[in-house]
Amino acid sequence: MKHFLLILLAYLLAMLQLGMRAWFPDLLLLLVVTAAVFEERDFAILIGFLAGLFLDLGNPGLLGANMLIYLVVGYGVVLARRVVYEKISYAVVLCAGALALKYTLGWLLTGTLPVAWELLLACGLTLLLLLPVHQLIKLLFGYRWKVA
Repeated sequence: MKHFLLILLAYLLAMLQLGMRAWFPDLLLLLVVTAAVFEERDFAILIGFLAGLFLDLGNPGLLGANMLIYLVVGYGVVLARRVVYEKISYAVVLCAGALALKYTLGWLLTGTLPVAWELLLACGLTLLLLLPVHQLIKLLFGYRWKVA
């Protein structure tokens, strides 16, 4: 049931993100990072895949680009989780790395980046919202930190 609710939340966040401007925080990325920290490897990769698929289905400009980006972000956080211990500051480092990976892959696949101020504002807001979203999902789903 928990997995179904996370997938439903990913769908709702993807639909919300499609209507946002480029400088808004990436709430879907926060969900993928948090799920990758707390869930098993296979589900973390699946939630990244589905999050990108939901974005691609809503805006099929380059079908599969978001799917690949969020899948790689989910897998990257799972791999980085192996060296992470139970400190919330590590979640910030994982999210910053996920943002860098997302925008780098997006630039490589599509050849475009948001304007510099939009990119910096989106990254800053996403990192600012990481801790509240992380704690909220942790409380809602009863997660404990896992070292893979």
